[in-house]
This record gives sequence, C-alpha cells and structure tokens, in this order.
Amino acid sequence: MTDTIEATLIIELNVSCPKCGNYFNLLDYGGLNDEGEMINAACPSIDWSESHKNFREEVNCPDCDEKMIIEGISW
Repeated sequence: MTDTIEATLIIELNVSCPKCGNYFNLLDYGGLNDEGEMINAACPSIDWSESHKNFREEVNCPDCDEKMIIEGISW
C-alpha cells in the first residue's frame, strides 16, 4: 500500500531594507496581513504574472524605520 501525504505550501513575501539591510517577511510585519490583505495582493485569484507586476506597498523597516516602497514581486 502506498501512503498518501499532504504537501505544505509556505508563502513568504521577503524584502531587504535598502538602508540597514534587514531582511523581513511582509506577511509577518506589523499587521499588514491581519485580514489577509497582503496575501490577497500577492496571491490573487486572477493571473499572478500580471498582478505581481502591479504589486505596490509602502512600509517602514521594523529595525531602522526607513520608509520604502515595494513595487512588483519576483518569483
């Protein structure tokens, strides 16, 4: 008999601060994904390749508070 198992999909939306180099996951950052907003923007139900080009989020680095604008998602 062959065992059946389930795969785990792990989604991270990682960025590096241009000022201090801090590498962090936007999905874990300061409530940006509390209601699923960030994951819905990153993984919409429409064509991902087109929507990833349009992704835009403004955040501050959790370490140095540098403001940054994130445009686009590479995958």
